Amino acid sequence: MEIINKGLNKLIKKDNKLAKYIKSIISVSLSVQMVIIPIMIYNYKTLSLTFFIANVLTSFLITIIIIFGFLIIILFPIIKYIKIFGIIYKILIKIFLEIIKITSKIPLSKIYIKTPFFYQIIIYYFLIFLIRIFNQKK
Repeated sequence: MEIINKGLNKLIKKDNKLAKYIKSIISVSLSVQMVIIPIMIYNYKTLSLTFFIANVLTSFLITIIIIFGFLIIILFPIIKYIKIFGIIYKILIKIFLEIIKITSKIPLSKIYIKTPFFYQIIIYYFLIFLIRIFNQKK
């Protein structure tokens, strides 16, 4: 993630709260995707081309969904009118799922790839590990 952050700092010079938030969403999304790409290809034989759009659109929403989920769990025994939180929670989940559904229907949203050999996946993760180690030494 640090490598991606450095690259984004060169591309996006602004340093206000919104720019920092957008940079963090982009760097987390790309970092996670880089780690799970081999697993997705190995298991599903596909590579998502719209992951970035879906992650950016849903990252703020998923934060709110998690907070509402915790509030419902914690406040359920205390507050009598917790159903209002449940209704809001259900609406947020529906919006989240609709965004995912829409982005998955974008033409060429995924491409099919030949399943890599297991040793190729191990080499991929080993290279990420090496990049991480060499990046820490700098």
